[in-house]
Amino acid sequence: MQSFKTYFHIFLLLASFSISYAQNNNSYIPEEITENQLNKLDEDLNLDDFQKFELHEFILEKTIKLKNAMDKGIDDGELRFLMENHNREIDFKLKEVLSTEQYNKYLQLKRDRAINQNHKKKKKKKSSK
Repeated sequence: MQSFKTYFHIFLLLASFSISYAQNNNSYIPEEITENQLNKLDEDLNLDDFQKFELHEFILEKTIKLKNAMDKGIDDGELRFLMENHNREIDFKLKEVLSTEQYNKYLQLKRDRAINQNHKKKKKKKSSK
């Protein structure tokens, strides 16, 4: 059960990044989001040119699907479901494209970010009481 919670928190972190980016900029530009995600992955994992190429088109395609769904005005539950699938598909693609060491590092970074995000939320709740 703990593993599910960890992955769910990781999903929420990635999903909140995408949604907050779109809300803060009053737009959801798939190309920009794709570039930001690739730049972050490259910064964290030192991607080679082949990996960047493989991931760029895949992430862009998935991000465009999310934008189209958002433009149609789907409800939050459906959007969360699509985002969860989006993130799961990206994880599968990363596992396919990255080396074992890179993928393990990616998973560890996701866990660390989810934990840090969870701690920030707890602190924020305590300080608002």
